[in-house]
Amino acid sequence: MKNIKRIAVWSGPRNLSTALMRSFGSRNDFDILDEPFYASYLKKTGIQHPMFDEIIKSQSSDYKEVSEYCKNGYFKKSYQYQKHMTHHMINNDYLDFALSLKNVFLVREPVLVLRSYKKKNKNYDFQDLGFRQQFDIYKYLKDRLGLIPIVIDSDDLQNDPVRILRKLCDDLEIPYCESMLRWKQGPKAYDGIWGVHWYKEINKTSGFIKRTNTYSYKKALAAANLAIKNPPTSTKLETAQYNRATITAENFGFAADSTFGSAIDLLGKTIRLPGTALVWGDEFFKTMAKYAEESDLAIQYAQKLQKNGTDPSLIPEMVTDYI
Repeated sequence: MKNIKRIAVWSGPRNLSTALMRSFGSRNDFDILDEPFYASYLKKTGIQHPMFDEIIKSQSSDYKEVSEYCKNGYFKKSYQYQKHMTHHMINNDYLDFALSLKNVFLVREPVLVLRSYKKKNKNYDFQDLGFRQQFDIYKYLKDRLGLIPIVIDSDDLQNDPVRILRKLCDDLEIPYCESMLRWKQGPKAYDGIWGVHWYKEINKTSGFIKRTNTYSYKKALAAANLAIKNPPTSTKLETAQYNRATITAENFGFAADSTFGSAIDLLGKTIRLPGTALVWGDEFFKTMAKYAEESDLAIQYAQKLQKNGTDPSLIPEMVTDYI
């Protein structure tokens, strides 16, 4: 797929997608296209997002027209970076344009996505987070192209941007630029009109900010999917020494022949190139979507219990039983 000048980056909201857009926007050889399907999505679904009317008026709301522009629209510089929200694509309609682009998927720990998104839109639906749609788009592109798309862990990007961006540029077959590490504070001319609401935090930054006390959803994914039927003690999960290169049942303190241990070993075999811009199999996206949905349900139920005056000491067990 050499000589492809358009790059589509797919994520749900609050995945550091705007930070990565800022990174590419700081290069002098990239034009930026910010969420071109947003108005189409709002008009099609009628979902009341913040600034609904303004967004509808700010860009084309015709899926077919936008899809054609993403594929063949004019841009001035050497390359074009397209930032896409996965939930904007309904049933993979009008997704064929992406077959002629280079595609990158940006993923983030679901609990952090939920926590961040609720601050901006309290009246959200789980579909607004794009987890299931991300899997659908990933599988569609993988099956149609016969290639495994690039997948980036936003924690890796945030904590080691030089290494991840170098790897990403190499995979995209474009030169790496040091300018990708820094950008000027404030809004940008290429921002969508919704940036007034959604980009306040990123506009205060001038580069990637390393997170402290991070924990990887790769570890959580290995455990969460079957934790409902066979829950481990929280101590084991929290204190397990995580090593990307050796995601095994033994490292997490479970018997390899147990249901739980088998799931962990299976996930470990799915991972390639530990700790870099990663390539993941279908099971990763399916599991992440399920984990995200369970997390969303757990958070909402816990808040409901708290609001109803439930004894705080009883909430964790009640939430576990509920899920």
